[in-house]
Amino acid sequence: MSRLTEATLPANGNTIYHLSITAEDLADNIILVGDPERVPKASKLLFDESKPIFRRDHRGLTTMTGFTPKGLRISIVTHGMGTGSAEIIINEILALKCIDVKTRTPKAAPTHPVNIIRVGTSGAISKNTPIGTAIVTKYTVGLDNTGLFYDVKQVNKEALELEKEVTEKIDKAIPEGHRFKGKIRPYVSVPNPLVVEALEKVAKEQNVSYKVGITASAAGFFVCQGRFIFKELPTTISSLEEVLMSVKTNDLMVENFEMEMSCITQITQGFKWVRSGGICEIVDNRQLKTFTSAEDVSVDKILKVAADALAILDTIPIEQ
Repeated sequence: MSRLTEATLPANGNTIYHLSITAEDLADNIILVGDPERVPKASKLLFDESKPIFRRDHRGLTTMTGFTPKGLRISIVTHGMGTGSAEIIINEILALKCIDVKTRTPKAAPTHPVNIIRVGTSGAISKNTPIGTAIVTKYTVGLDNTGLFYDVKQVNKEALELEKEVTEKIDKAIPEGHRFKGKIRPYVSVPNPLVVEALEKVAKEQNVSYKVGITASAAGFFVCQGRFIFKELPTTISSLEEVLMSVKTNDLMVENFEMEMSCITQITQGFKWVRSGGICEIVDNRQLKTFTSAEDVSVDKILKVAADALAILDTIPIEQ
């Protein structure tokens, strides 16, 4: 990699553009959340407040870095809503780890793993998944187009077969003559297996109700997830939930809808020193038409799962 231009990697000195933090401000173990207000709440839950805590708020994005009571340094970072926002944050995290932001020249690749876990909320697709269940993502189906701009080679045969299946079924569900028939192209990205194993291990130990499954990342919240409100807005796919419920690989099925995981795991797949994955709590059930009120939503239990999973991952060296 040669020296990058200011237009390619905007920065203010050694401070990256959107997050407005330096490499020193960011830990190697990172929890990503969508809501910036969730960051300080998570810090109170996870950090030892007797030790220094860094905080930076910029452009609606919040980063806090501190230490757990067991001494693990963790950063909690806002990724915003949707894959477009998550793409920005993941790229800036990666840049802070392997590029000298001030000179825009490459640094040596990290020798310590960078572990990233998204913690969020999501909607259940199956009626058999109660509200409050945690979903540990093994595969992500990207229904957005952000990940399509990253031509990461897919080497997982099962993921390739899943990608082919979901593409064929979605295309078949779009009626002939519709403007976008043949133009919606899902992609499948794969969370790091070590992250999946660590999250599952900790969830069991902490008696958290969970499932391991496939997560569908939508490009938006309403029609992109099958929520139809306005009769004036015709839809490309009227049966998206039914299509996804029919998709399976081995014993896994599509368990939940959210809006960021596909992009996060797609981008980080290309780096040996990065491990990413996610765990999301179910706050609504699409088949049962139930939704948890905002004041009742809490991800405290899965934040604790993620923090303890990071502690496990921190001890596992980078595979050579």
